[in-house]
Amino acid sequence: MDDGQPDTTPLDELHASERDRLLDELRGRRKQRRVQQGDDSPLLVQADLSKALPRPTPISADLMTRLLGVDGATDIASRELGIPYVVHRDSVPEFTTVFGWTFTNVEESCRRRASGPDSLSSFRLNRDVESNTIAYTETYLPEWQARMIERHAIDIEALPLDQAVETASNWINSFVSDTAAHAERLRLLANVQNLTVGKQLQKRGIEPCRVLAYERDSIEATANALLSRSPVSPECTDQFMVLFGQRAPCDLELAQPRFSEDASLVEQYARQLQSRTSPDENTDAAGCFQSGDDILDYAVQRTRYLATLSADARHYSLFELTLIRRLLLRIDNAAQLHGGAFYLLISEITDLANSESVAVLREKAEQRMHIASQWSDLRVPASLSLNDIEQGCLSTPQNVSHIEELRQKRFMAKDRRRMKTTGADRRLKTRMSMDGTPDFGRRASDQSRNLSVFSKAG
Repeated sequence: MDDGQPDTTPLDELHASERDRLLDELRGRRKQRRVQQGDDSPLLVQADLSKALPRPTPISADLMTRLLGVDGATDIASRELGIPYVVHRDSVPEFTTVFGWTFTNVEESCRRRASGPDSLSSFRLNRDVESNTIAYTETYLPEWQARMIERHAIDIEALPLDQAVETASNWINSFVSDTAAHAERLRLLANVQNLTVGKQLQKRGIEPCRVLAYERDSIEATANALLSRSPVSPECTDQFMVLFGQRAPCDLELAQPRFSEDASLVEQYARQLQSRTSPDENTDAAGCFQSGDDILDYAVQRTRYLATLSADARHYSLFELTLIRRLLLRIDNAAQLHGGAFYLLISEITDLANSESVAVLREKAEQRMHIASQWSDLRVPASLSLNDIEQGCLSTPQNVSHIEELRQKRFMAKDRRRMKTTGADRRLKTRMSMDGTPDFGRRASDQSRNLSVFSKAG
């Protein structure tokens, strides 16, 4: 390559690389999916995870994958509560990225949570709400707070690279298997309680979301209320920093500075809150809900308390990520990665303890940062089907309209084929046997048997 020319990867190569990676993640399940769902139904969609972590760096994406994977926070919490969550080491990833944008595999997400808790499990979980909340507030939370005080006392900037790497590995593993697992446990309990009480409210003709969606006392809600009205006084800003200074607009992104690191983030966050905050005339009525049934009123209050406690547990767990971020910044500085620590995987961070691997990992981080800069202008649809992935229909500014046109044509052709095989046309259509001869009197069992043969042969 000539001097002075940027070292860029052709766009076609980037598309081919992303396509191959996404198909490899499906792990040979494309044939089964075609039989069950077809090629044009959404497979990857931008859902709730896309809001919480829109464009993650590699280390943040790796952390999210661990949280959702085997022995992750969701898996551990579900096993402890007896809630089905079917995941194994060869499972298709539920969380993935396309050109850096977060996507959720909706089929894998539904498969993992398909059954849900049965009636007996729901009864047991609702019965044990008090014991679970007491165990968290009186046993686990004080121990966690003492552990965080000890971590704050560590002079992270004085740690050598090998000790910083070892400490980061221990803290990340503790976060995934302990802190986040306890927060996920309360979230699952709140979901079960919300579903149970919601059904009771619906029987009385009461809209559950107006009664149960009430978390005014949570730490996050209290902090947001300080910035929700314009203008924001200095006193409110100081109180916000005390409550929320260790958080960030996108907490799960380890590369993003926290509010305590960048004051401009507080101003941006305040403008966002003020733009979407609208007065709710029914808020006070919802807060003092009374149905006339003492048992139902108690259940509603307990559900609200559990939702608030779940939100606070999530706040504490995200607070711990701030310490992990500080440790990663120390590793980045000690290894002279120049921001590249956030473009390594967690296992690669651990390898930095080996001095011989530092140069190789530094080069790998620089390469990923370079590719990420090439992805910065790329945009993808809100959902991708299997056909989109196989044909490389991953949007860019140059071909967005062309890709959407191709997708519309494919859907229109599919609709025309469906219309031709409905009504009288379907009854008049000659059914053909496998050897090509007409078969007007085939039994249903024979047809299903031939379909199974086709699926095996395909």
